[in-house]
Amino acid sequence: MTVATDATQYSQGDIVTITVHNAGPSLALFASSPPCYIYRIGTPECVYGCIGLPILWEMYVGETIILAYDPSEDAVADPIGWYRVELNGTSIDPGSILHCDYRMLEIVPIGSGSWGGVKALFR
Repeated sequence: MTVATDATQYSQGDIVTITVHNAGPSLALFASSPPCYIYRIGTPECVYGCIGLPILWEMYVGETIILAYDPSEDAVADPIGWYRVELNGTSIDPGSILHCDYRMLEIVPIGSGSWGGVKALFR
């Protein structure tokens, strides 16, 4: 069982893609849906999956789930800082990775001195 994000750093407003995969050899058991939650490290702030549906379900060997979390879905984007994605499930398989971290960075305004500003000159 593994959980991973598609990047380790995001700008505020970027979509965080989360991949949950059960490589086996055992069935994984989850206690809620969605299969993971996201919280800001160092604070009690949970930003996604905090109150999941209380259902028991299994993830079969070889199964993969891909989730897209939009940190700016609410009126205010998630603040800058470190975040942890943690699975709501259990796995006894060796080599399981049940959490991963990413960093939310401040949006860099597009200006003439930024890479986005340089790219805009050639569009």
